[in-house]
Amino acid sequence: FSNNGIIAASRNHGIRMASGESRAFLDSDDLWYPLKLSTCLDSLKNGADAVCHGLWIRRDWILCEKLIPEPCPRDFYRTLLYEGNSLIATSAVMVKKHCIDRFGSFSEDPGMVTAEDYELWLRLSKNNVRWRCIKEILGEYTVHSKNASSNVKKQMLAEENVVTKYFKGLGSPRITEQLSYRKRMMMIVLRAGIRVWQSGNRYNSLLYFWKGVFKILC
Repeated sequence: FSNNGIIAASRNHGIRMASGESRAFLDSDDLWYPLKLSTCLDSLKNGADAVCHGLWIRRDWILCEKLIPEPCPRDFYRTLLYEGNSLIATSAVMVKKHCIDRFGSFSEDPGMVTAEDYELWLRLSKNNVRWRCIKEILGEYTVHSKNASSNVKKQMLAEENVVTKYFKGLGSPRITEQLSYRKRMMMIVLRAGIRVWQSGNRYNSLLYFWKGVFKILC
């Protein structure tokens, strides 16, 4: 199977080929712990449509920090839209098959590559899929130079495309939501700038910071 550089195409192929009433995702460099599947299935049996759990983050194969999702707020959709997807890794999610059948699988839009998981979580949440976030650590997520998200500009533009798509879908948002949108777009750029700074490229990082300021003002 060739995905032509679109990670979502591989995931969607797996979704189509899988049997059973739920779908879980595991990237090739991530790891599930033995109780991951049974724990997530219990949550789905107890009323959730989708579940995410805690993970260890490995940087260069060294466990260095925990990724623990917060309890799902009442308006999970707007929380995801305006605060982002930083606590939901794809390898930590299990979702009922009928939700994907009804609302669609991962977007294969080239403009959303590296943010296709975020787009799907937003789409499911917008359609009132019931999420449950559990703090138990049930796997490991690897961050290294080979991750697609290591391309800072590509990741930034993909996330901007996703947020803009769903913000426009609000129709005529209130002023408070317009301000939340500007803040969100600013934070996307500033986070990119921080990553560029950490890579040692000080000049380009300053360009990101100025662009972030521009986002909140315009």
